[in-house]
Amino acid sequence: MVKKGFQPVTDNNTELLILGTSPGKKSLGVKEYYADGRNAFWRLISGVINKDITILSYRDRIEKLMQNKIGLWVVFSICEREGSQDSEIRNPVESDFSKLKTIAPSLRTIYFNGQEPQKYAEKILTKMGYSTELLPSSSGSHAIPFDKKLNLWKTILKIR
Repeated sequence: MVKKGFQPVTDNNTELLILGTSPGKKSLGVKEYYADGRNAFWRLISGVINKDITILSYRDRIEKLMQNKIGLWVVFSICEREGSQDSEIRNPVESDFSKLKTIAPSLRTIYFNGQEPQKYAEKILTKMGYSTELLPSSSGSHAIPFDKKLNLWKTILKIR
């Protein structure tokens, strides 16, 4: 099944960008980043910014990200994938990273939400002059206990 990625969530103040691979099945169904409850993304971000945003509407969660200068995007604008596992991705088409300089002029660091997005995009983004960092995947399939994952996210994700 061909899946289309989401548009970037950025603005002129975005300093940090978290890149996933491609939206999963539940996210595509509701048109929201990280909609699958098994994915710990929103819980991790809540811990990093010290505010529980999991209880907020999606729109308000995005607003909190923007207030903290955090953007979201995906590595693939289009790909084929039956389920939500990155290992199932076939025939990917990369997002147009060249527009980052325009849509996020304050961007300083790109964080990969797991090794898969890093594998596909790190070379391109470092050539563009961005600093990159690897975060442990927020996916429920990534078997690190939540508390350990949260501590790593807090250490790696440098919020000013």
